[in-house]
Amino acid sequence: NKEANCKKNIDMTSGNPARSCCAFSLGWQVDCRSLKGYTNEDIDAMRNLMIENELLECSRGIVLAVNARVLGKDPSVFDSILKDFPQIQLLVWTGNGEPPIS
Repeated sequence: NKEANCKKNIDMTSGNPARSCCAFSLGWQVDCRSLKGYTNEDIDAMRNLMIENELLECSRGIVLAVNARVLGKDPSVFDSILKDFPQIQLLVWTGNGEPPIS
């Protein structure tokens, strides 16, 4: 399960002094052809992951990697998490092989 793998990787950094020097880049596996954008459930799961693992308190920050096309379907879903955690950033990307965004 992808969530378990993510948690395992986060746990591996626990107690490591280098963790305080790093920013976490977290995201979702998506299909840019999807008819739907990111969901409130996606955001809630990420919020819980950040809080449960105290990622903001023990790191230089968090960057949420989001696919440009999926984000474009409903960017407002990120309003609540950006308001609750103004120190996080969105890194908007396109994948290799996707056509250019015009």
